[in-house]
Amino acid sequence: MRNEQRAARNAFNEAAKPIRAERAATVQAAVDKAVAGAKASGKDPVVAGRVARRQAMEATKADFDAKMKPITETRREAMAAAKAKRDAAIAKR
Repeated sequence: MRNEQRAARNAFNEAAKPIRAERAATVQAAVDKAVAGAKASGKDPVVAGRVARRQAMEATKADFDAKMKPITETRREAMAAAKAKRDAAIAKR
């Protein structure tokens, strides 16, 4: 059962890696733009970066969740199958 769970988690992490990287790149681009704008206008770049990060994370959440949903469901099903297999093995004892 542990090997099946590990395989499910590893498959999920490998599938999620490019999705997370895409979101991180989008957010970082927005932060960089906001920080540059703040420096140019004489505002605090740290605050501008923090605000921009939060806004970009909120703006990309729906798309990110939509892309993550199928792989999350696949992982959930694989974990449930492994649990069912374990429960069946315990019931045999």
